[in-house]
Amino acid sequence: MKLMLTSYGFITKKLFNEFVKLVGKPVVNIKIVFVPTAAILKTDYDPTIVPKELIAFGIKTANIKILEINKKVIDTEFEGFDALIVGGGNTFLLLDYARKNGFIQVAKEFVKNHGVYVGISAGSILAAPDIKLARITDANKVNINDLNGLNLIDFAVAPHVGNPEFIELGVTLESIKSFNKTVPYNIIPLTDEQAVVVIDGKRRIVG
Repeated sequence: MKLMLTSYGFITKKLFNEFVKLVGKPVVNIKIVFVPTAAILKTDYDPTIVPKELIAFGIKTANIKILEINKKVIDTEFEGFDALIVGGGNTFLLLDYARKNGFIQVAKEFVKNHGVYVGISAGSILAAPDIKLARITDANKVNINDLNGLNLIDFAVAPHVGNPEFIELGVTLESIKSFNKTVPYNIIPLTDEQAVVVIDGKRRIVG
């Protein structure tokens, strides 16, 4: 399995280049499914922001598919695509939609069959065994009790470490260390310029 877990996506060219290496294709040939649904409740919600950034890096417009998962998701949605990018927003909302609409099963099958999973903030937290870490910053607006995530990795990432906006929300190294004592897996703190790249269970931090 191949994953790239980030705070803010490809915020630097270096991170984008790591993504291209992970996919293993020329930029112009890479086909991406982007899921923006975690941010759907934001007043400034714009599902085209990340696609525009991808286009600026050389991804073809025709090779980007925006997929909302607040409706039923079927496996054919991913046919012919190389990567799945799951965007940021409210992690609890994201998990709720993912579970209700079949996204979890389809996404896991996609990654199992050599598709690349890229997480952005909430999308990165979703890849973990559970999303309990999201309690630090996100409100459980959908009141879900089952917090099991995609379980694509045996650790979790804490995005946005060092970002002043998220420090105000309680994201600090101290809070992450304290929280880590309550779960049976390791939590890796990430700055906005870093990512964790995972290939067949082996991970490294880039950025």
